[in-house]
Amino acid sequence: MRRPVIGHLFRSGNSIPVERAQDLAKIGNGKIRFRDNLVIEGSETKFLSQFSTGDSMKFLTKGEQIKVEDQIIEKIVSDTEIILKSPGAKIYDPEYSYQYKIMPKVDQTTVFKNVEKVLSEGGAIAMFPEGGSHDQTDLLPFKAGIALMTFSTIINTGQVPVIIPSGLKYFKRHEFRSKVVVEYGRPYKVSKSLVEMYKAGEKRKAVSIMLKDLEERMREVIMTAPSYEELQAVYMARNLYLPKNLQAYTPE
Repeated sequence: MRRPVIGHLFRSGNSIPVERAQDLAKIGNGKIRFRDNLVIEGSETKFLSQFSTGDSMKFLTKGEQIKVEDQIIEKIVSDTEIILKSPGAKIYDPEYSYQYKIMPKVDQTTVFKNVEKVLSEGGAIAMFPEGGSHDQTDLLPFKAGIALMTFSTIINTGQVPVIIPSGLKYFKRHEFRSKVVVEYGRPYKVSKSLVEMYKAGEKRKAVSIMLKDLEERMREVIMTAPSYEELQAVYMARNLYLPKNLQAYTPE
């Protein structure tokens, strides 16, 4: 959004910018070692000035990032010691000194407010719930953002967003004018019981249930096939054998 040409195009399309921690990441001073799964010790590091509670780290070794989840910092003990919120590296060498990246915590309050404004005015938001692009044949776990934005919109504006599952299936996507199938599924609205659960403080549970509901809806409009012709055959079979009077059940 800050780039001269691309930023202008996205702003013209009424895009809502989302700042990500990885966009602001930078290499930290010194190197670190793991005392155990939670405690990190640094050499020539400046943890107190470079980190804040809630920030996270990404560990680097031999030019590659270790695949680690939940690297959020729980406590900054000193310039040379940090405690992680949950077990960090699942695979690490306690004798190896790692380089690391500083991943600052990003406040998404502005993003949520912009989304709420658009939805409260009857607008629409296009969102990819997996939170990233990939070439796998199955869905990645959904990010919580779509659920949090939905609940905040309902609570703060009174508007109940309608979510339309949209499935995309590409073939030879590396080629110009590749074929793509777009299918829209059954509309989804958050039930009143989930909203009350969220208001009552059971936010994690409410979000988890909603994401599971959305994943089920998404799987209704995503079908894997090795070729466009085979996908067409599957759609033809479905149209021939699916009863026309079939009614979907929508939980309240």
